[in-house]
Amino acid sequence: MTHSDTKGDGNSPPPPLPVLVTGGTNGVGLRTARRLVRSGRPVVVTGTRERTVAEASRATGATGVVLDLASPTSVDDAADEILARTGGRIGAVLLNAGTQVSAPTTTADGVELTIAVNHVGHVQLWESLRARARVDRLVLTTSGTHDPAQRTGMPEPLPAVLEDLVRPPGPGVAASLRRYPTSKLANVLTAYEIARREPATTVVAYDPGLMPGTGLVRHQPTWFRVVWRGLGPLLTLHPRVTTPGASARHLAALADGSLRVPSGSYVSRGRPARSSDASHDEDVARRLYDDTLALVARRLAASR
Repeated sequence: MTHSDTKGDGNSPPPPLPVLVTGGTNGVGLRTARRLVRSGRPVVVTGTRERTVAEASRATGATGVVLDLASPTSVDDAADEILARTGGRIGAVLLNAGTQVSAPTTTADGVELTIAVNHVGHVQLWESLRARARVDRLVLTTSGTHDPAQRTGMPEPLPAVLEDLVRPPGPGVAASLRRYPTSKLANVLTAYEIARREPATTVVAYDPGLMPGTGLVRHQPTWFRVVWRGLGPLLTLHPRVTTPGASARHLAALADGSLRVPSGSYVSRGRPARSSDASHDEDVARRLYDDTLALVARRLAASR
């Protein structure tokens, strides 16, 4: 019997454990949830708005939970509901939600929005779940944009120093766009750090590849969206380009354990790969994680 098995009735295989998919209301998250439900797995999807969560639930057959990763109280409430829905036993947690903004934007309590959603909120959710549930697999969706050597066209990430990242960037689109690859670097560092801290859980950083037409650009200016759509046919020639369907297939395989890799792996488009040099600095990763936990505690205390 494997780590993820639970007891059956002696004659039938044990029921599959539930999978949590944040950002499961659109894009790769929605496709992944649909694949997992079709394979017979119970799935919980999260999204920011009640309407889109309900629509995704109807479209996939998954259970829906409202989760605003920018709000520490919403994260806490969602964690309670997720635990109630899963019974404290989770096969996989897929931290897949993400955002990208083109102008300086902060949460209600003043944290830069991209870092709050893509990094801080996910760390808070994970810590709340792992403290009260057994989780077999954890997958953090990252991006090749975290690695300047991949030449994705995105700005080079900033150093992963949380004190600097939570402050709003300077004016201009470029300064705001830089927070996205920086948040993805934080995701990789976080995946590696959790893998070191939680040996009982298989932890993977997952790069789905470049996907023209995905929803992240919806927060960009009109001119940016027009250029992105126009470049779509040319981008398909890029060696790192993939499709949402292929990315969802790989993410679902990581979730159900059919794609097996060692804990602490970086997986790009379904294959183990090497992440950026900066992502392997263990001192930076440890400090980033500890500082994030301290920030989460301060935000929760202030929200009460």
